[in-house]
Amino acid sequence: MIQAAAIGNQFVWVEEVQGPLSRRGKGRVVRIDDGPSPPCHEELYRSVYLSDERFRDYVAEHKGKDNPSGIKGFDGPCSVRYLPFDIDRETELNGTKRPDWTAAVSAAHQLLAHLRDVHGVDPATVPCSLTGGRGVHVYLPATLFGDFEPSERVPEIVCAVASALAQEARIEIDNAIYGRRNIGRASTACR
Repeated sequence: MIQAAAIGNQFVWVEEVQGPLSRRGKGRVVRIDDGPSPPCHEELYRSVYLSDERFRDYVAEHKGKDNPSGIKGFDGPCSVRYLPFDIDRETELNGTKRPDWTAAVSAAHQLLAHLRDVHGVDPATVPCSLTGGRGVHVYLPATLFGDFEPSERVPEIVCAVASALAQEARIEIDNAIYGRRNIGRASTACR
């Protein structure tokens, strides 16, 4: 079984964008633990990584014309609550690429079966959701790990761990989600 550890409660700040990603410059920095999610009437995106108040202060100071979201350049410590896996699959039909939901869901099942069989993870504890376009997000709770202490290196560590688990499970994942400033569709978002 993968061992557990919890992150400190000061790492609760995320970027949040309501609506399409084109609104990212109009996003805001919020506490992830402040009340319920917004009503489900439009898309909702949040930072993959959780930061402390230095992130909030940095964004407030740097938001402007050359840095609409205010996030560019922030390299402070961060952590995660979930280790995300972005599983996208496409097929081509008459020269047009289309999402292959069946293949994406099958790969997610393969990952969950591997985590259960090899690492003792109960699949019922692993949230999953459809992505915005071509696949599935699988969110492995970070409480199953002891290695995600807040640091500047968390994005590269999370990418390495997710890549290793995906390789063990013999599935391909999209590693673009692990960039420090990336945001992903929140599991509470409408689809």
